Amino acid sequence: MSPPLVVGRVESPTAGERSLCPRSLKNVRRFAVFFVTSVLAGCSAGGAERARPPAVAAATPVPANPEPSGEPRDWRRPRYVPVREAVDRLARHVDVPVVLPRHGVFLRSYRGWLADPKHLSWSRRGDETVGSLHLISRRDYLWISYGYAVPDGCGDRSSAVPTEVLGEPALLWHHSGDHSTIFWPVRPHGRIGRFGLSGSFLGHEIHRLAESMETQIRAAPRHDPGC
Repeated sequence: MSPPLVVGRVESPTAGERSLCPRSLKNVRRFAVFFVTSVLAGCSAGGAERARPPAVAAATPVPANPEPSGEPRDWRRPRYVPVREAVDRLARHVDVPVVLPRHGVFLRSYRGWLADPKHLSWSRRGDETVGSLHLISRRDYLWISYGYAVPDGCGDRSSAVPTEVLGEPALLWHHSGDHSTIFWPVRPHGRIGRFGLSGSFLGHEIHRLAESMETQIRAAPRHDPGC
């Protein structure tokens, strides 16, 4: 602490005190200046420290339009066309009825389905024009062959299950998962059919679809694709 300041009358120092007063006063002044300077410096530093704003962690920028997580990518492509458009286009070129299989449980309608025109094709085989369709939905797909159906190299007659489609001899292949293929009618000891279905269906499901398609083929009028 600094020495107390005495206010009032100051008596003249004695002879012995005169030799000590100047040095003592100088020391007192030095101490007082040092003390005041230290106090002011401490107060100034404390004030500056208090005036400094608290540090704030930088926030992670949020994208303007974040993509929802867990949602599947859109399966549709700009080239896809409505199913009815693809059926009408193919029907104008082939020599057999172009019908779609239906079933009350497995494939009630084609709402939500599209056709891939990249695989909409027809060609001349023998004395008639045959063709095929490739239909796609979010979870399923279906290849349909009209006039000529042959395995693509993934199976032969030995790996197929002989069956019938409304009395017509047929061959059924059940592949891995829920993929199956059926051709009908096929010749004895042959593996080529006149019509075919191949898609993401179980064996009994695609067999029922083939029966529904055969029913429509039999009921369809004969037509000239050139008309």
